[in-house]
Amino acid sequence: MCAKDDRILVTVQDDGVGCPTEVRSGLGTQLISLLASQMKGTVMRRPLPKGCEVQVSLALDA
Repeated sequence: MCAKDDRILVTVQDDGVGCPTEVRSGLGTQLISLLASQMKGTVMRRPLPKGCEVQVSLALDA
């Protein structure tokens, strides 16, 4: 977790089986995206060679 300009960034990585390259539209993904957008934020996910990384960026003034 870190602050950058007027945003806070939360990054989570694991070394598991990874995440699919296509974005899923399950309930969890929809909820996280909705909550982030309500707080002027974004959610980005990217596969790693082994595992997955998810980064949430939120406006500090939200």
